[in-house]
This record gives sequence, structure tokens and C-alpha cells, in this order.
Amino acid sequence: MIYGMSHEAIETKIKFLSTFLDLPPISSLIQNLSGGQKPRVSLAVVMIHNPALLILDEPTVGLDPLLRQRIWEHLVEISRTRGTTIVISTHYIEECNRCDKVGFMRSGQLLAEDAPSTLLTVYNCPSLEEVALQLCRLDEKDVPFLNTPQPDITRNSIKLPEWILPDEGVVKAKSFRRLSITLQDNVVLSPMNVETNHSSIIQALVVKAWRRRKPDWK
Repeated sequence: MIYGMSHEAIETKIKFLSTFLDLPPISSLIQNLSGGQKPRVSLAVVMIHNPALLILDEPTVGLDPLLRQRIWEHLVEISRTRGTTIVISTHYIEECNRCDKVGFMRSGQLLAEDAPSTLLTVYNCPSLEEVALQLCRLDEKDVPFLNTPQPDITRNSIKLPEWILPDEGVVKAKSFRRLSITLQDNVVLSPMNVETNHSSIIQALVVKAWRRRKPDWK
């Protein structure tokens, strides 16, 4: 039994979620469900006990537009009526208009975070999709270094992870974005970008595949 819920309450909630999410019969095995049914079952499982916090990873991906709308309406309702805190990651940007706060992330970095209406005003865009595009363009734009001598990026001067040093032959450092360096006088240089050496990666993958298949060769 779920803590704090009676058997009758659980049964009622299961019936509601089964109908609401258009789930298969409860006697069905998870392994026999389709790729579209499994995520809906997962969503139902986390919602049975009326949690105070819901963290959902792309809950509406691949769903019918009408079902996606119903799910969002329900999430908004429980947020308003029960005070449920809901954190959602999604690639459907426009559906985030219903959220109280939206954050745009790219390559592990938070580019902007605010209320949807505020983001539309600040970036002077008609839609959140346009805001996302503008943020990505700004993120791609190179920002030149400040008028400060660039430090020598070596093992002796600045401690960097082994994989980022250019003499390792795997990756090489290139100006702008990603890796920030702060000097002692509090002057911060523009970040740096990491460009992958694709030929080295391909060579490593070929060797790896060869070693895996070698025992099978007679």
C-alpha cells in the first residue's frame, strides 16, 4: 500500500490514470507494451501517490497532440490546486508557455531563465521558439578576448584536465567558449572552445571494434 493512501484511493487513482493516459489493461506486462505505451505507464506510476514534487524528463515526447494537451492541463491543474512543484525537461519549446519559469540550456550551460512573458519581452520575440533560436545564435557568436595577455595554457601554469591538453592528440583547444579562465587580478578571459579531432576518434573506434571481434575470428 502506498503510504498515506487507502486501498480504495489507490484503486480510484489507477482507474483515473488508466483512462486519462489511455493505458492498456492493468493486467498487461510492461515488456509486452509498445514504445508509446511504456512512457505513459511510467508517468502514471509517478503520479499515483500525488507527490509534492514531480521531476519529468520529456513526458510528452511522441504522444498524440490531444493527449499531450490533456497532460499539460492536468499538470497545470495539480500545480495550482495542490501546490505540486513540477520540473520538466522538454524539446517542445512552445508548450513551456504554461510554465511559471523557463530555462534554456545548451551544451550543459543555462543560457537564460525567467518567466515566459519576460523572456518574450526581453528578447523581443513573438514565441519561445524564436527566443531559443536567438539564444543559440548568441551562444555560437565568438566573443574576442579582453585586452589582456593570454596566459600560457600548459600543465605548469594552469591545471587542466588531461583530455583538454592539445599535445595529447585527442582534442585540441581553440579560442572562445566553454572553458573559463580567471586571472589573479579578477579579469576573466572569454571561455574557450574544445574542437574534437575526429580522425583520432575514428581510429580509436576502429581499433576497439577490431579487438572486440578478434576472438571470433578463426
